[in-house]
Amino acid sequence: MDWALLDNEYNAGLVQNYSELIAVRLGNPEMFVESASFASACRASDWNNGRWLQSRADGKELLTVVNPNTTGVLTLTFDFLSKDNADYQILSKSYGSEPTFNATNGTVSVEGNCYVVIGSKGLSAVKAIGNDDARVNSYNGMLEVSGMDGGFSVVSIDGRVLYRTADSNGTVALPQGLYIVAGQGHAIRTMVR
Repeated sequence: MDWALLDNEYNAGLVQNYSELIAVRLGNPEMFVESASFASACRASDWNNGRWLQSRADGKELLTVVNPNTTGVLTLTFDFLSKDNADYQILSKSYGSEPTFNATNGTVSVEGNCYVVIGSKGLSAVKAIGNDDARVNSYNGMLEVSGMDGGFSVVSIDGRVLYRTADSNGTVALPQGLYIVAGQGHAIRTMVR
């Protein structure tokens, strides 16, 4: 891995997107279980109307909207659980994009070739890569994690959870590669050599 690639703002933005999405998935398991309510529109023959996935559970809501069109802004309408904008937050969005939502009138707008994930305020999300309390070191095929209160997961760059523990500290043997260590609002990227 050439870490200098992350000096490019778009590459760094992509890593940030992966970190946010992994944190949403790992931090909100109740939104992905069989008992959650799901609705979607992902028709292959209807690109112009975008793609969306909505999950509801325990009075919370998670909405992902994708505009696969290469240009233009796509605005879709939804029936939000709450009509109060203050009850929602953007958990993740395409780097450099400025999606908008209005729960009162039930709209979400996304620029071309971009996505947005909107969630109820009760859902957890990562705010930035890295954390002063958590430490991740790698050496000789080992990944050493400390200070991850509440436990942590080691996730491959393609989103597979490779290791999970409730312990705050741990050492994991892994093949060479890029990984994200996620837990309790933290997402730290690391390279195992």
